This record gives sequence, C-alpha cells and structure tokens, in this order.
Amino acid sequence: MITVHRFWLHVKPEHLTSGTLTISYTTKGAATGSIKFENPMTCEKNNQHGNGTSITNGDQVQEGDMLSFTANPKGGQVVDKWTVN
Repeated sequence: MITVHRFWLHVKPEHLTSGTLTISYTTKGAATGSIKFENPMTCEKNNQHGNGTSITNGDQVQEGDMLSFTANPKGGQVVDKWTVN
C-alpha cells in the first residue's frame, strides 16, 4: 500500500509573477514505536510493505501505518467503546 499525500492549490495571479509556478515538498523520517493491545484482540497492519500483516503485542509500528483491530469479546458481551491512548 502506498500512501499518497495530496496538496490542493487554487492558482492565483500572484503565484505566477515570475511566469513559473514551482511546487516542492520535504520529507522526514517516520516516527516508530511499539504497539500494545489487550487480549482477546487481534491487529493487522497495512503499509507500503504489504496489507493484512498480522501483528502481535509489542511489535513495531511506524507513523503512516494503518492498523485494523478486531475485538473478540467473550460470549454474551459486546464492544461498548474503543480507547486509543
């Protein structure tokens, strides 16, 4: 999966004073850390290296990863709310 970041610009006359409109961007290293989640829960990571990669508690994730969590409550229980901290 490739993440595309878009920038929209409404071109105005002052953007064209030199006759050329030049657009550029800068990059930075992605922040990384480990993920913690409670059992019984599963998590999959989607990023530029692949989709649907199962990850476990303590695995590394980085800025830009998309995480998909599945709660697996015991019989007779339902998910009331999600908490991200």
